[in-house]
Amino acid sequence: MDLRLDAASGAPGVNVFEKMISGAYIGPLCGATLQAAAQEGLFSAPTARQLLRLGNVSTIDVSDFLADPCGTGNPIAQAVHGAPGEDTASLFYLIDALLERAAKLTAINLSSTALKCGKGRHPCRPICIVAEGTTFYRLTSMRRKVEYYLKQYLVDQEGIYYEITSVDNATLIGAAIAGLTN
Repeated sequence: MDLRLDAASGAPGVNVFEKMISGAYIGPLCGATLQAAAQEGLFSAPTARQLLRLGNVSTIDVSDFLADPCGTGNPIAQAVHGAPGEDTASLFYLIDALLERAAKLTAINLSSTALKCGKGRHPCRPICIVAEGTTFYRLTSMRRKVEYYLKQYLVDQEGIYYEITSVDNATLIGAAIAGLTN
C-alpha cells in the first residue's frame, strides 16, 4: 500500500519514509488499505461496497473513527454503521495497526537521533525531543503509541532518558535560525 500511495502522489519516490508516518498521508494510506481489504473479502459484502465508495479519507476521519468507531460522525464509521460487529472490529484493528506501525517508525527515527547525539544517559538530564504537529498531539492514540515505543527502547533498553516538549512555531523558528546562521 505504501508503494501504491507513493506512486499516486505528486512526488513518487520522494520522501517515501515520510509518507509512511506523516499526517498528510495517514488518512489516504488508511483509505487505500481499507479499500484493498474490501476488495480482498475481509469485510461482509455490504460493508465492502460502502468502503469501496468511501472516496478520499483524511487523517481527521481516521482519528474520529478511532475515537468513536460506532458513531456516525465520520465517513469511515458511516461505512460500517449497521454492519456486523466483526466488520467494525476488523476496520478498527486494520487502522490501528497502521497507526501502530507509524508510531514504531516515528520512535525508530527519534531513537536514531537520540543514540547519535550520545546524551540523555542520566535521568536528571534527559534529552529534549521537540514534537510539533497535529498528528502527534491530536491523532487518536498516536502520542501514547510513540511514547510507548520510545520508553521501551530508549529508556528500558538503551538507558537514554528523554522529555517531549512542544514549542510554538518550532519549524518556523528553526528555519529562521538556519537561514540566519548559514
